[in-house]
Amino acid sequence: MRKLMTFLLALLFMLVLVACNGEDTSVNNGTDPLPQTQENVPNALLPQIMIDGTMYYLNGESPFDIEVNENDYSGRILSVVPLSEQPIENNQANFGTEGEPYIKYENGFAVKWGDKWSLFVTEDILISE
Repeated sequence: MRKLMTFLLALLFMLVLVACNGEDTSVNNGTDPLPQTQENVPNALLPQIMIDGTMYYLNGESPFDIEVNENDYSGRILSVVPLSEQPIENNQANFGTEGEPYIKYENGFAVKWGDKWSLFVTEDILISE
C-alpha cells in the first residue's frame, strides 16, 4: 500500500510539473481582453488599429458600455499583430482578438475590447487632447 501511495504521489507531482511548464504563445487566447500590456511587452506600442488606410490610436479614456446593434458595426478586426508591432493592413490591430467589432463613434472608432468599448482616434486628435 505504501508503494502504491508513493507511486501515485510521484505521478501527481509529474503531472503538475508538466501542466505548469506549458507556454501560451498566442497573441490572445480569447479569455482576457488584454493579455499583453504595455508594461509586460518589450518595445510595446500604443494599442492601435488600421481602418480604411488610417491608423487609429487608443485615446486613453476608460473603456465604456454602449448599446450597439450588430447591424450598426462598421467592421471587425480581421487580424492581430503583437503589441510591439504596428498594424500594416486594413482591419488589423495590435491588441484584442480577431472578430472584435468596431463602429464609427464620435471623432474616431469605438472598438469592442473584451466586454467593453474603447475609443480610438487619429494621431492629430490624440495629440490635441
